[in-house]
Amino acid sequence: MWDTIVFTVSEHIRFYGQFAHEQWRGLTPMKYGSLLIGVAFFGWLLMKSGAKSL
Repeated sequence: MWDTIVFTVSEHIRFYGQFAHEQWRGLTPMKYGSLLIGVAFFGWLLMKSGAKSL
């Protein structure tokens, strides 16, 4: 049973790692800009919601 779980987890990690690497290598300047804007917006939302709890 543990072998199956370890195999499944390692296959998922390998697949998504390879997928992320292929996507990163295929980035165009427009996709890279969109990624940066998305990360900045997400960070802004986190900072905005975090300020309310103080």
